[in-house]
Amino acid sequence: MKTWVWTNQPLQLRIVVLAIAVLLAALAIFELVTWFMRPKVFGLGLFACLQLALAYGMVRMMSWARIVAVLGLWLSLVVVVIMMVGVINPFTAMDIQASGRELPSGVALLAGFSVPIAVILWFLHVLGKHKGRFGKAATI
Repeated sequence: MKTWVWTNQPLQLRIVVLAIAVLLAALAIFELVTWFMRPKVFGLGLFACLQLALAYGMVRMMSWARIVAVLGLWLSLVVVVIMMVGVINPFTAMDIQASGRELPSGVALLAGFSVPIAVILWFLHVLGKHKGRFGKAATI
């Protein structure tokens, strides 16, 4: 009987790998449901299948899955920072004021964007710290 791949892994690595795998699987299921409702959206089903394969690779602790996940996390971090800058640019502020809404305060912006940034940075730190634990093909 083969041993379970996570028996000797640190707790924080198990949490990060499971969190990434669950998020990818949930996103893939959502995309598949959307694709079944609107099959004209080209490539959405293929993208969902690739995300499921990435989630499986993360659970199996494969090195290619860690590399793709790290690249995706860096891209997500850039997107979150660009969104934060996009909210505070003057053109968006004029649009918000023209629609009659109130501008978000600096504290609200920091509270809204600091949590995803902190989580992404923690994921990147853990995946970088334990990159030697990811093998070519881990056994289950």
